[in-house]
Amino acid sequence: MALTINQVPAKEEVPVGQKILFSVSDTTTVAAYYNVRYYCDIYFSHEVVGTAYKISTLKTTPNSAGYGVFDLHSSLESMIKAPNVIDDTNANVMFVGSNGIEGAPVHYVAETTNMQESTGLFYCKFYVKGSSTPSDASVVIGTDVTSSTYTVHNIYPDASDTMYNDGGNYYFDYDELNILPKDSNSKFLTDMPLEVSARLSDVGTVGMFQNFGNLTSHTNINIDYIEVEFFNSSDSSLGTTSISSNASGGGSSAATLDPSQHFNLVGVYPANIKQHNTIPADTYYYTFKAVSSSNTKSKTYRVNIIEDCKYENIRLTWLNKYGAWDYYSFNAKSVKTTTSSKKTFNQTVGSYQGTGFSYTTGNGGSKVYDVQSKESYVLNTDYVNEETGRWLESIINSTEVYIIKDSTWELGDAVDTLTNFADLIEPVMIKNSSIASKTVQNDKLIMHTIQIEKAINNNTRKR
Repeated sequence: MALTINQVPAKEEVPVGQKILFSVSDTTTVAAYYNVRYYCDIYFSHEVVGTAYKISTLKTTPNSAGYGVFDLHSSLESMIKAPNVIDDTNANVMFVGSNGIEGAPVHYVAETTNMQESTGLFYCKFYVKGSSTPSDASVVIGTDVTSSTYTVHNIYPDASDTMYNDGGNYYFDYDELNILPKDSNSKFLTDMPLEVSARLSDVGTVGMFQNFGNLTSHTNINIDYIEVEFFNSSDSSLGTTSISSNASGGGSSAATLDPSQHFNLVGVYPANIKQHNTIPADTYYYTFKAVSSSNTKSKTYRVNIIEDCKYENIRLTWLNKYGAWDYYSFNAKSVKTTTSSKKTFNQTVGSYQGTGFSYTTGNGGSKVYDVQSKESYVLNTDYVNEETGRWLESIINSTEVYIIKDSTWELGDAVDTLTNFADLIEPVMIKNSSIASKTVQNDKLIMHTIQIEKAINNNTRKR
């Protein structure tokens, strides 16, 4: 019996957050040879399949049934990363009126940018080795077998999301998750509520798939643009504008097979829009939705424009389960605490550096030679609805959380050549180990408290 592949991912698109399982068998070799091992060479590319290179070789012994089972999750997870900076290789990506800006955070993109490292293609080559006697060196037996090609995305489904079993092959249904842009039930790559709030100085993006069918058997949907419509307090329209989601705005071209261009971030918050369009002066809120070439439209999201309140605004962004970013501004009272840890040594009282010992003013006893200082905050939400409360619970599950700094950019502004982009965002750690789920029925008005600690120590002097 020749080497055969028995278990594979059931769908061409695979979340990196699930077990990515393959099994192979060659019962003839297992029965006839000693020291039998199954091998799996994993080939991966962020670009087209022709550029794939070997990233790992896995090996396993046959199990009691003579099969070799491989889980590729860990190997592929190391290749998939969160989108942190704007795609400066694409000349159409704009940031504060300038193109090709290196190192600018993705949250500040004017229109669209690709999430280059958030997706990729992979396939496997399987082979079996064995030896004719217990002491002989192992050699390859028979010929290798190559799997189909799959796309892998930086998605981590929840335990509540359904995993299906198709004849022993497992999969999560992207259609069921409603993250493919195909109809009015489709959402962006977020679980945020359909109604959120933001100040005119707030930046932020939503993730979306673009030209997904070029890489899979799904019907291809090309998002032409994001439609934005402005309204006053009387719900009267003040006009519409659009955010380009194709190559002209920094997104992907319709025919590309490059997976790094199929996972996009679109700047949909006020400070992003102000970089390339004017927001009408009387805007009370605006809506946005994806519009395809066939006029198919996604769910409609509403952004209410709010003013600065009397408390300091702290805006957080966190990596969500779809590999894109979510945002929330904490406008209620926050409590700031500064803590420090000190390293000390015991200094001799006096000095031996003269003709003899002498007492010296200020010497002696315990002295501090190093101080590490950190800031932490207790953040409080306003009263929010139940849907928003459940969404905010996802913050504690995120591996990456940042404070977003305020933006004062307007249409036509240009970036300062010496801008330090590290000052635009600041990494923090969530200190909560849990957030109590609250419901309107039991708790009436809902508030949440989040504890954060800045991840970088303050720069303090030594001695």
